[in-house]
Amino acid sequence: MPSFYLEPMDIVYAAALAYLIFTMVKWLWKRSGNKTAREKEELYNRMLANGALNKCYELFPLEEVDFEGKTFIKGEKVNIKTLNHRILEGVLVGKDDKGRLCVITDRYVIVHEIKEIFEMHLVG
Repeated sequence: MPSFYLEPMDIVYAAALAYLIFTMVKWLWKRSGNKTAREKEELYNRMLANGALNKCYELFPLEEVDFEGKTFIKGEKVNIKTLNHRILEGVLVGKDDKGRLCVITDRYVIVHEIKEIFEMHLVG
């Protein structure tokens, strides 16, 4: 049975190579993250172009949302936790007279009833 022996320099080379590979993967991960930020901006611009956001602003005209003694204003970035433990984070579009509010997340336009919200606070 052959024996396998590593020199100390082999271990150093292996560690350097592992570090180099890790650094490259980390760089690629960050770069792909910037791509998704661009995709989010493109989605937002497409929604603006086809009139979806304008329709949301028309359907939810009230600019202030009162929740548990706090006032949230249209355009603020909010974090919402619903009664079914769903977490939404996005920009507040507004509120309608039926007790629903509209939030634009990075992927969706969400309409949710205020009475089904457990927690809501500002982001940032």
